[in-house]
Amino acid sequence: MSKGNSGHFSGTTGQKANQSISYNSAKSSLVGTVKTINKQKNAHSTPMKGATPNSVTQNYVNGRLESERYYNERGEAYLDIDYSDHGNPKLHPNVPHQHEIKFKNGRPVRGEGKEIL
Repeated sequence: MSKGNSGHFSGTTGQKANQSISYNSAKSSLVGTVKTINKQKNAHSTPMKGATPNSVTQNYVNGRLESERYYNERGEAYLDIDYSDHGNPKLHPNVPHQHEIKFKNGRPVRGEGKEIL
């Protein structure tokens, strides 16, 4: 997976590009290729599998960006970036923070929240 460039993209729902776009709002070193940005409002969850390959889904709650889920070339989630402490500042003192997602035995496992580097 290649690392993306830092930067911002203000597109609309389902904004697509033939080539990679520069999108990495939290400046995480784990962000890879992004070709599509999807926006959703007040969604309870986003899928772990079956998403558009090389995409990010942004979840907005009450008009604020709450989280982003990044997908690899197979449409599998590999990274969540959260813009809140989930109501638990002791567990998540860093906002924003990231959770790596790995698949073990075909099931997604979301890692603990870590500082974005």
